[in-house]
Formats: sequence, structure tokens, C-alpha cells
Amino acid sequence: HVKSSTKKETTYTTAKITKGDIVNSISSSGSLAALNTVEVGSQVSGKIVKIYVDFNDEVKENQLIAELDDSSFKAQVLQAKANLESAKAGMLGNYAQLKNLQASMITAKADIQASEANVKKAEINVTDAERNYKRIKELFDKKLIAKSELDNAETSRDTAKANLDASKANLQSSKARIDAINAQIEGQNADLESQKARIAQTEAQLSLAQIDLDRTKIYSPINGRIISRDVDEGQTVAASFQAPKLFTIAQDLRKMQIDTAVDETDIGVVKEGQQVTFTVDAYKDKTFKGIVHQVRLSPNESSSVITYSVMVNVDNEELLLKPGM
Repeated sequence: HVKSSTKKETTYTTAKITKGDIVNSISSSGSLAALNTVEVGSQVSGKIVKIYVDFNDEVKENQLIAELDDSSFKAQVLQAKANLESAKAGMLGNYAQLKNLQASMITAKADIQASEANVKKAEINVTDAERNYKRIKELFDKKLIAKSELDNAETSRDTAKANLDASKANLQSSKARIDAINAQIEGQNADLESQKARIAQTEAQLSLAQIDLDRTKIYSPINGRIISRDVDEGQTVAASFQAPKLFTIAQDLRKMQIDTAVDETDIGVVKEGQQVTFTVDAYKDKTFKGIVHQVRLSPNESSSVITYSVMVNVDNEELLLKPGM
């Protein structure tokens, strides 16, 4: 009897001892978006007569991208200009009337000076006539002159008094004319202020009409790419309560952002500047990189689960990533 046995060989794998990092990974999902997306709307109502851009077109800041029918707005500008010219003409008329009144005032003041001189002259004549009458009467009482000479002296005295009364009346009339002219000047000044206010009002109306006319042309507010066009030529937009959206422009798709929700149990280890790797369904075998840009403090609650938004900045130089992925 021969006893036999089998022996199993044992193999060993050896390696050098090294130091490495222990990585604590957090998994989450989110969606890609442009860093800056602007919705372009219309501030006035009207029919779109021309669209100059389409989906995916690149646009520059202040580039004309659409136009609305501007016929009614042009008419409003013309009407406002006509109202302004009318108001200016009215003010010029007021200025002319005011100049005429000021000239009349100079004449009236000269008339007052002449009337005052006439009053003084008439007063002197009355004094002379009174003195002459007394002298003639004394001679008449002494029977040295005839009755006719006394009558002539009396007539001269009465005439001088009448002339004095007339001169005084003319002076009062000239003063009254001054008062009337002053009242007219005050009225013209009030009208002038009213015309100035009307001009300011019509200038404001013209400015508003011009602004509305300018708003019929839609310009891109930023450099970027059209990612959404919500209107077609011939469509009418109404801006009664809010500006209707015409386009959505992404500023720069080479720089994007992920808005991802991190559970409250994991948020304590998330910090700005941390490295992020992610995949998208469109490129299942490709891994992209990003950096945590912001950890937002506002909580989001859904079905009693609290999460926080973590914003991740992503370089997209190859333009492989698209908004909404």
C-alpha cells in the first residue's frame, strides 16, 4: 500500500506601502444652466414686423434683433411735436403782448408826468385868475371900471378853475390807466407761466412718445446666444400688464453652472472651492469637472426632506454641455 498526498501551492502578491487620500464623496443631481440668462421682452404693444435672429444665433450687445410696427407711435410723436410748437407759439404771443404792455406803460407814465405838469400850470392860472378877479372887483366896487371888465375877470377865473378840474381829471385817468396796464401785465405774466408749464408738459409728452417709438426696436442687452425665440413675424404682442417674452439669451455658454440639491445630512462637508465631477446622459462615458461656487443658505423642503442649493461652476469650452442637461 502506497500512501500519496497532494499539496496546494499558495501564491502571494506584494506591494509597497504608500500614503493616499481618503475621499468622501457626495452624490447629487441637478441641471445645467448658463451663468447669465436674460429674457428679452417688449415694453410696448404691437405687431412684430421683422425678426432678425433665430435659435442658436450669436448676438452682440445693442444688436437689433426685432422690430414692431411703429406707425401709430410715429403719429404720436408728430402730434406731440405739433402740440409743443403750438405751446411755443402761444408763449411767443404772450411775450409780444407783454412787450406791448410795457411800451404802453412807458407812454402812460409820460402822460402822468404831462398831466401833473398841466395840473401845476392850471393851479398857477387859477391863482392868477383869482388875484386878478379880486383886483378888478375892488376897482369895480370903487366904480373905477365898468361891469364888463368884472364879468371878464370872473369868466377868466371860472375858466381857469375848469381847466384845473380837467387837468386833475386827466391825471386821475392816467393813473387809472397805469393800474389797468399793471393788471394786464400781471395777467400776461400769469399766462406766460401757464404757457411755460404747458411747454414743459408737451416736452414730457414728446419725450414719452419718442421713448415708446424707440421701444418698437428690440435690441440685445448682452453678448450671447439665442436659446429661445417665443414669437414669429406677424404676431401681435400685448404689454398691458407685463412685458411679453420674445427671446431668451444666454450670455456665454462656455461658462455654465449646475444648480444641485444636497441633503441636509451632507451639506456640512460641502465648501466653496471643492472639486466636483459629474456626468450627463448625453455623454455617458465622459466625466466633466467643476468647482463649488456657492452654498446657498436658503433651505428647500419637499416631502419633509430638507435640501440646500449648491451652485457649481463648469467650464464648457468645447460647448458639449447644453442648458437643461
